[in-house]
Amino acid sequence: MNRIYILMLTLIFAISCKSDQQAEKIDQDINEKMKFIEDFVNFKSDTVDGEKLYSIISFFEQLTDIKSDVTESYDPIYQPTQENLKNWQDWYKENKHLLYWDDQEQKIKVKKE
Repeated sequence: MNRIYILMLTLIFAISCKSDQQAEKIDQDINEKMKFIEDFVNFKSDTVDGEKLYSIISFFEQLTDIKSDVTESYDPIYQPTQENLKNWQDWYKENKHLLYWDDQEQKIKVKKE
């Protein structure tokens, strides 16, 4: 009986550690992406990696369903604003507990409540 109890505690501990590691990885990844957008919005760099910017904007739009501002021209260009950044940050603060890493799709997803 003691063996089963110890085995169950070990299993619960292992699952808990994995969840904590996933949460840290998600938090670090999202904060890095937020920092990139923040630097863009605040003109902290002379050059911008356009592909990375587009990839990060797409990530936040898909994750949060909050769209970035886009320039109105023949060839629309994503132009995230301070308001977009704040909306994504607010969404993250309110919903970070719902995020998880999907091993199969290799991306961050939102748990459906």
